[in-house]
Order: sequence, then C-alpha cells, then structure tokens
Amino acid sequence: MLKLRQILYQSLLSTSRFPRWWILGLLQAAAFSAIGQLARPLKLNQFSAIWLALAMVTLPLVTIWLWQEVEVSKLNFSQDKPKHNFAGQSLSGIGLILMAVFVVLLARLIFPFWPLHTLIFAVAASTAGLALLYVSLCDQNLSQALALAMDTWNKRLSFAGAAAVVLIVAHGISFALVHGIFENFYFFQQFSVPGRSATIWVLLSGLMLLIAYFSAILNCFVVLLFLDTINRKKDPERVKQELQRFIVASAGNKI
Repeated sequence: MLKLRQILYQSLLSTSRFPRWWILGLLQAAAFSAIGQLARPLKLNQFSAIWLALAMVTLPLVTIWLWQEVEVSKLNFSQDKPKHNFAGQSLSGIGLILMAVFVVLLARLIFPFWPLHTLIFAVAASTAGLALLYVSLCDQNLSQALALAMDTWNKRLSFAGAAAVVLIVAHGISFALVHGIFENFYFFQQFSVPGRSATIWVLLSGLMLLIAYFSAILNCFVVLLFLDTINRKKDPERVKQELQRFIVASAGNKI
C-alpha cells in the first residue's frame, strides 16, 4: 500500500511538470471514448466505421508516445535514452486494439445485457493495455506481448487487477466526456447567444482540462507501476555479468 502511495505521489508530481502529457491524455481519452461509443454492431454504419477506424489508429499511437515519455522521465536517462522502434510498435499496437474491438463487438452482439458486455470490455481493454505496455516499453512483438499479458493475469493478478481498475476509471472518464459534453450540449442552447458563447466555452474548457489532467495521471501511474513491477526481478545473467566486472575491478585495484 505504501508503494502504491509513493507511485501515486510521483505520478502527481510528474504530471504537473509535463503539461504536454495532458494533451496526449486528452487525445487518448477522446479516442478511447470514441471506440467505446462506436463499437456497437447494431449501430455501426459506413460513416461510424470510418471514425472507429480513425480512433483505433489514434489510440495506440498516442498511448505509446505518452508511455515512452513517462518512461524517459522515470529512468532519467541523459545519453542512454531508451531507443524504441516506434513504427513497428505502433503497428503491433493497432493490431492489439483491432483484436480488442473485435472482442467487444462480438460481446455486444452476443450478450445484450449491458453489465456483462461492460465487464468483457474492461477485461479485453485491460488485457490489450497490458500487452501494449510490453510492446511500448519492453519492445515485444504482438504475439510475445499477448503471451506476457496472459502470463501477467496468471502470475501477477494484483498488477493486472490494478490495470483493470484503471481502465474502468478511464471508461468512466470517457463516459463523462461523451455524456457531459455531447449529449448535454442541448442544455447550452437554452442560453442567449452572448451568454451561450461565453458559458459553453468556459464549462467545456474546464471539463476538458480536468479530463486531460486525470487521464495523464492515470497513464503515469500505470507506467510507473509497470516499471516498478518488472524491475523487481532482475535478469540473473545481467546480475552475474555485473558481479564479474566488480570482481575483476576489485582484483585490479589490489594489484
């Protein structure tokens, strides 16, 4: 619990230092909410399919970009910056989102009872999110990332559960984004023209700022928790090499 508090505190500090993460977080929330709203098999048409495809491409690109920036901030590398194949990782990310959306479409088609397909949506999204973490931060390909994501559910249920909780919170943020901005837009039409033009922009700007900030915090929290989890168990071969270098250096100093 103490470690989680430390990670949350570090997420708050890091997010406050990098406002550009807010923009990426807002784009991610918009793409995520668009997928959640458009991935409905009974309402999918040619127009909505185009927007769904655009959101499916945007989501992994923005997410990988944001997560790798958080990684650089965490590791604090100067010259030894982590080098990633962004193009290849983006293709793997798009493949992951495509599979997750297919599962969601199938679940909504088979299970009309919304709590059930909402649960399937959370599990599919969190599994795709775990795999995307392995793709973007560990340079794994699509099949390896999926295998590691399944292994995480099997061996590190606490972390996978935390990722699922974050995805559920993100789903709530996207719900607020859709229903708070678009569906309640008619409410602002009741104002006069001058009042409407001022009020709507102030309220929408405040809401979008909050969504961007909390989305950036959630992303930072997930990445820092993931990095902390995978760094708890070091590579034995790497530890062995470091120990050999230490022994050789110590022997050289004694001569």
